[in-house]
Amino acid sequence: MNNVVCSKCGGEAISKCPICRNVFPSDQIATLYNNLIDLDISEPQEVEYLGGKKDTIRNISFKLEFTHSTTEKDTPEEHLLELLKNLLALEYPERAICNHSWKFKPGEKSSIGCGHG
Repeated sequence: MNNVVCSKCGGEAISKCPICRNVFPSDQIATLYNNLIDLDISEPQEVEYLGGKKDTIRNISFKLEFTHSTTEKDTPEEHLLELLKNLLALEYPERAICNHSWKFKPGEKSSIGCGHG
């Protein structure tokens, strides 16, 4: 039974203690993508354009690591597009790119006596 939840994306998982032990998410496909994706989002920055218009921007770096053996039937680009289509087809694609922050669900606590929860 899932006893921990991510406070950012709502994903659920099992853990004896999410602070000092491993966490095992229930959505295994999203977890697979999460392990392949490196997402870096910068802090907000104020910018001013010509003409005086001001805006707040954030830089996003998205890196997906995969290995592809090319055959005569497909190209690495086609394989990458298929991976991205599958990512977007997930029920909760936000879980695949989340930098999880696991915490116990209400009423749950550590089962190893570490004092967390």
